[in-house]
Amino acid sequence: FDQSYTQFNNTVLLYSLSADEYVEAYNVSIWDEMLLGMREAGVEYAIFLSFAEKVSIMNRIAYLGINFKAISFDKESDIMAQFLGSKADYITSTLEYHYSSDTVDDIFGSNEKYVQAFESFTSGSKPKVWDTFAVFFGMIIWHMVKAYDSIETEKLISALNFMDVNCVFGPVKFSLNNVLIDISSLTVQLQNGQLETILPSRMAS
Repeated sequence: FDQSYTQFNNTVLLYSLSADEYVEAYNVSIWDEMLLGMREAGVEYAIFLSFAEKVSIMNRIAYLGINFKAISFDKESDIMAQFLGSKADYITSTLEYHYSSDTVDDIFGSNEKYVQAFESFTSGSKPKVWDTFAVFFGMIIWHMVKAYDSIETEKLISALNFMDVNCVFGPVKFSLNNVLIDISSLTVQLQNGQLETILPSRMAS
């Protein structure tokens, strides 16, 4: 089983995709029954929620010769291009963030300025979703502290109630009881190994 496993509650969880490495940690043909069942049921648009097995699933789709009209996975589809090449083309996914976004925020001013700052800090790397989540949480904390000029727990919690601000993801809203109720998202597609924004249409590349 190689080294691609996690021990969780006395159960071994196998996974094939870890960081920048893909190793089949088990017999990935176990996905065939699901995929062939989808084809038999007439599924045309396949939507998968998977991080560690998205490459394995796509490899099995190609091996079985299944032609879905559209395939969608959750975030980080650019990882698939790294391991699948052209087989990953036209896969779509939703993202809270892409460096081509035209968002405006209350700290950097614009996404363009955020990207410039990130590139300066990382010697030219473009920010990805998970990088930007860290910045997002920092922005929310900044807004919480700013609201009352305090770091007292009760005031920080109160500051989240009905918070309506602009962050790196765009407009972000919280409801009473500090529930995140609105955050922008993009639809992206892999084309020739690159993530291209297709929705919203104003940002289509």
